[in-house]
Amino acid sequence: MKKGLIATIVLTISLTSLSFAYEDPNFIPPSPNPAQWSIPPCVISDGIYYYHTMSAMTAIDNDPPISYFFDCIEGDGISSGWILTPSYTSGPFWAVCNSVYRVRAKDNIGNVTEWSVPMSTIPEPVSISLLAIGGLLLRRRK
Repeated sequence: MKKGLIATIVLTISLTSLSFAYEDPNFIPPSPNPAQWSIPPCVISDGIYYYHTMSAMTAIDNDPPISYFFDCIEGDGISSGWILTPSYTSGPFWAVCNSVYRVRAKDNIGNVTEWSVPMSTIPEPVSISLLAIGGLLLRRRK
């Protein structure tokens, strides 16, 4: 070998299959994921005004505090922005108005859940028929 030259050894490793089951807890969003409703959006009134009120299931995560975002995606409701409570009330409104909301949760380092199922403040009406059979009154949903 000549003076001043450095020998380089190249080692090539070929892996045909390699997988890891470990997930870094710093990249895991809060649970449940997607976010879930504990009280779906509904309309309440104080006798003068109307409000939309709702609650998400309390999320669990290793990086508290957990924030919640209640997003109005249809109607005249008001989105919450990120708040530190799993319950939210929007309003006041002069009249009953229908709005559709969804919710998500975020931990302190920014990992977010998927959006919940969107829910309306005024649910679709359910048709109920009553049947009298042998002296029993039965309800049947359609």
